Amino acid sequence: MTDTRRILRIGALGAGAAVVLLLALFAVGLSVGDSFAALEGATTPADFGAAVDRHAASLKTAMAIDNLFVIGYSTALLGVAVLVRTRARLLGTVALVGALLGGLLDYVENALTVGLIQSHLLGATPQPAWLLTLHVVGQVKFLVAFAAVALLGMGLWSPRPLDRTMSVLALLFPVVGVPGLMVSALAPLTILWMLVLLVCATLLLWRRAAEMEGA
Repeated sequence: MTDTRRILRIGALGAGAAVVLLLALFAVGLSVGDSFAALEGATTPADFGAAVDRHAASLKTAMAIDNLFVIGYSTALLGVAVLVRTRARLLGTVALVGALLGGLLDYVENALTVGLIQSHLLGATPQPAWLLTLHVVGQVKFLVAFAAVALLGMGLWSPRPLDRTMSVLALLFPVVGVPGLMVSALAPLTILWMLVLLVCATLLLWRRAAEMEGA
């Protein structure tokens, strides 16, 4: 019980930190503008190079923030998965594996992005194959994350209002997010949904940890 409560507390703190980091990442994205799309790899080598030439420092900053964001949201998902495991052990375990895999893919994506940025700054032209790889890794990362969060949503459902709210938000995450992968204009909605999910996760995990402490 003590270990579970501690993990829920840590998860709540991680979710709260992820909220701040996501807002910071969004702010950097706004400052970069359309060039931020180059980080997804769905661009030509010339356009990628032009984006780096214009915003190298900001793009590197975005990658640093995103690496910290991965830690925050992974910790949050760990907390939610542990909470789900107290109700549905197998479901929580499968969701946890998916969440950790999504975080790993996010780190791979960031490492590839930084490598391509550094290579361009050193005079090497990004190869189309590497940009395609970057794009595919990013797509798979999101799809794995959508599945993991939806599984957590299934396990969170209960008569309690906060549980139900988080459950509905999690279950609808793929419905909102998958179209955002295909239509760039819908991508901001995915970010907004992530933000709301993280805020709700912060409240949920902190409250459940407090209840265990008082039990």
